[in-house]
Formats: sequence, structure tokens, C-alpha cells
Amino acid sequence: MNLKEKLALLDRQTRPRSFELPKRELRNIRNLPEGEELTRPEGRFYRVRREYSLSSERGNQALYHLLNRSFESARFILKQPEGIPIHSENLLFLDAETTGLSSGVGTVAFLIGLGYFQKDSFILEQLFARDFREERAALAYLSELTQDFTTLVSFNGKTFDWPLLVNRWIFNRLPVPDHLDFHLDLLYLSRRLWRRTIGACTLGNIEKEILQITRYGDVPGYLVPQFYFDFLRTKDGTALQKVFYHNQMDILSLAALLNLQLEVLEGHSPEVPIDHLSLGKLFLQIKEEALSLEYLEINHDKIIRSEFVAEINLFLAQLYKRRQEWKKANNLWKTMMMTARFELEPYEELAKYYEHQARDCEEAHKICLEAQKRISLLEQLGKHPVSIVQKQALTHRIDRLARKIRTKRNLKR
Repeated sequence: MNLKEKLALLDRQTRPRSFELPKRELRNIRNLPEGEELTRPEGRFYRVRREYSLSSERGNQALYHLLNRSFESARFILKQPEGIPIHSENLLFLDAETTGLSSGVGTVAFLIGLGYFQKDSFILEQLFARDFREERAALAYLSELTQDFTTLVSFNGKTFDWPLLVNRWIFNRLPVPDHLDFHLDLLYLSRRLWRRTIGACTLGNIEKEILQITRYGDVPGYLVPQFYFDFLRTKDGTALQKVFYHNQMDILSLAALLNLQLEVLEGHSPEVPIDHLSLGKLFLQIKEEALSLEYLEINHDKIIRSEFVAEINLFLAQLYKRRQEWKKANNLWKTMMMTARFELEPYEELAKYYEHQARDCEEAHKICLEAQKRISLLEQLGKHPVSIVQKQALTHRIDRLARKIRTKRNLKR
């Protein structure tokens, strides 16, 4: 027997086979949410299916909002410079509940929540493995279902849910879906928008602070694996119903969060706290300098009330500098020099302008001396606003400007 024949024999011996779940086990299972058993060539699994009216609301968002909008701004979530062909009927919302937080082969996706639009409804399906053997059939069903969609929507799915599912498909020797064109992972933009304003950007905290959602009867995420292990031991799904509820709410929150993020990106956001600086940097990151500038100018009234106003003004002034809009940049730098909070950058940038653009070394020298004086005063008060390296660079600039001024005066004589 050659190597090829040996491998073929090993494959036949280890290939997963279809199976029938013993009826005695099915009779013992009780108190699961109302659903149905689906039978496939790979085995069978349990599916819970719910239909929501498009007028249904999740916090301050309604499901129908996603049907009536353009997805042009979704390119910012993907960090792509050009528009992408996404429509509401192409979206597949996904959230998996697993037996652990690792994406290794020992972690099983026992409950897979899916949401999608169908005609005038939002359909929510939950694929449940009543024991470990049923996972394979659920995964095969999911693989087929994804063929009707082009865009995956998740929360941390790029890092956790999707890689774990890929591992489970491979482990079960099932084809891995490769036709999904886009993956909108809402975690990354959420961090940009709200990390500095609300702190932890967990889905639960975003629901509470941004979407105005309060959950009742939910289960903490860290308890989810234990609830499933208890179910496998007792066959009683009473406590597990909280996990189904938890998963349902996650899927509905994904739809609400996507709509809100698109509104923010389009400039039509409701009154929610937003980190304008991070959003401006996102626009600049994908080569949308004009859009970044326009966004910060439009929201200037909100910016001046923000606790991050100094950082935003510094960034805005840099944008004006890049575009050589010197008057606007100078006005911002001068405004920041007059505030109680000391920042060295406005002094340095204004000194550079007067030295290299206005050709006024005396004014540049005066500005640097003013910065040096203010640093000294703050140090006397026990504060250290700049590093030793920054102080040395400032001293070097002052000395260099003084030499240029002396040279210029000597030439006039």
C-alpha cells in the first residue's frame, strides 16, 4: 500500500459521518425556547426563528431606518477610499455564543444568531446544537445561508466570531464560505467614536450610554459557557433561555448600532457624545482631507464645548497648514496660546510660520521667548509641561533665531 492509499484509508476512517440523535435524548430535553428541529445530511439541529416588524425599535433606532438609507459611508467602517456596493438586503448580522473565549479547535459555537431583512420583515434565526454532534449540521446550514448575502455585520467578529466559525468548518470538514465580499465589524468604529467619551466600548456599555437600551433578564457573557454545560448535563433549557435572549438582543443591537454609525458618518447623528477628533483622523486616514476639515468645521460649536477641544484645534490647525490656509491656522494657534492650558505646539508652529513664511525672525524669536517664559513659570509652580528634549529644542530654536536676527542687522549696516 503506497502513501496515497494509506492517506485515503485514514480519511475514510476519520471522516465525520451523518448520524441520528438517539430519540431517548430528545425526549429528555425540555424547556428550550419554541423552535423546530431541522434534519440535514450532516445530522440535525434546533432552530429558533422570529420575525420582527420593521417598525420595531431598538433603543433610539428603528429597523426600517436601515432600509431607507445609502450605505456609501460604510466605506469608512471598512477604511476603503471608494464606495462599495452594499444594500440592506445584502446584510447578514451575526453573533455566536461559544463554550469559551478562545478561537482554538476546542471551542464550540453552540448557538449562532443571525439576522437579515426579508421583504417587509427582519428575520432572526438562532441555530442551536443540543449536543456537540449537532454543531456540524448547524454549520452546514449556516454555510448555505450565507450564499444569499454579500456583507457580514458583527461586533468584534473579525477577531473572534468569524475566525472561530472558520475553524469549526475546517474541523468538521465542511466548505468555508468564501463569497462574502465585506465584513462590517462595528467594534472598531465604536472605539473611535466613543472610547474617550464613555470608556469601555463593549456592546452592553454602548447600548446603555449611546443607544439608550436597558436589558431585562439578560445573562452576563462570562456565564454563557457554564449555562450550556449545565444544559448538556441536565437537558433542562430553563436557564439557557436567558442565553437565547442575550443572543437575540445582540443581533438587534447590531442593526441599531450600524444605523447609528452610518448616521454619524453622514453628519446626521442625534445628540450622542462623539469623539470628533478620532473621526476627523479617520477621514484623513483614507485620504479624505477635505471631508475631515469640513466635518470639524461644521461641528465647531460642539468642539469648543468638548473636553478635547485643545487636541482638536491642534489637529484642525495642522489641516489648515497642509492646505496652506495660513490665516486660519494662525488664528487657531494664537487662540490656543491665550488659553490657561499650556501647549508648546502652537508656539512652535507659529514661530515656524513667521520664520519661513512671513520671513519675520524677530516675531518668531519673540514667540519662542514667550513660550520659554511660560514654561519657566509653570516649573516654578511645580509643573513640568514639556520634556527635557522639547526644552532643548526650544532653546536651540531661540539661539538660532537670535543669530539670524544679528546677521540680518549686521548686513543692514
